[in-house]
Amino acid sequence: MCDWLIAARDANDDLEEAIELHMGWGRYIRVVNDAEAAVGPEVPDTKAELLSRYSTIRQFAPAILDAFQFRGGQTVAGLRHAIESVRELNHTGRRTLPAQVPTGFIRRSWRPFVLRHGVVDRCAYEVCARSALERTFGGKDLVDVLMKVPCRGPPIVGACCVNPRLPD
Repeated sequence: MCDWLIAARDANDDLEEAIELHMGWGRYIRVVNDAEAAVGPEVPDTKAELLSRYSTIRQFAPAILDAFQFRGGQTVAGLRHAIESVRELNHTGRRTLPAQVPTGFIRRSWRPFVLRHGVVDRCAYEVCARSALERTFGGKDLVDVLMKVPCRGPPIVGACCVNPRLPD
């Protein structure tokens, strides 16, 4: 459609004149606006972004999971079991998840990343579990929340309770 505009640029012709000659400014503006509306605004995919940073997350996630004991009621039972599964993988050095892991905590938007062709992707599962854990803390970054845990008693935030694991 805009071959004439590219040709005008390549020939070092006046682009404004080429637009006026071939379609006029009114139509050109409508076409550009229609194209932008069809494409829509670029929305970053935060899940894909988080997954691309998996190796960075893995550097500190095991220490965080080992430093705290996560408790909660039935509403977060699946998430607690998921955290325990990830914690166990970290301790044993196993690379694959057990055949049966809790998936009830996984939100619909995470499912295409975590459940691929009926198989649970470990990287996505770990990042999803961490994201779900942060969501129970009101969407705050998990590290920020845990750094503010007072030593005197476990705070109850949302449906989760955090107990620092203090050395004996």
